[in-house]
Amino acid sequence: MNKKYFRKVVSIAALAFFILVIVIIATCNAFVYYNAKGKDFSEIDSIPNNINGVGLLLGTTPYSRIGHDENLFFKYRIEAAIRLYNANLNYS
Repeated sequence: MNKKYFRKVVSIAALAFFILVIVIIATCNAFVYYNAKGKDFSEIDSIPNNINGVGLLLGTTPYSRIGHDENLFFKYRIEAAIRLYNANLNYS
């Protein structure tokens, strides 16, 4: 097998692998997007009464990696969780 043919085969295989990875990522993103539709809320008052009363708080670090400044994602997530907990919603 000559080098030119080998390079062409490797290039096509790499391109096919790259396209496959992009398709898998897009499929996973679409799956999450459509399954989470209507299940995320920005305001406590908008939470319907027919849910289980369970929340998911996604994690992050309290400080940024660069400069070790306060991580606002962490701050706002914790503040939102505290407000939700203190709302003492009754879903029985």
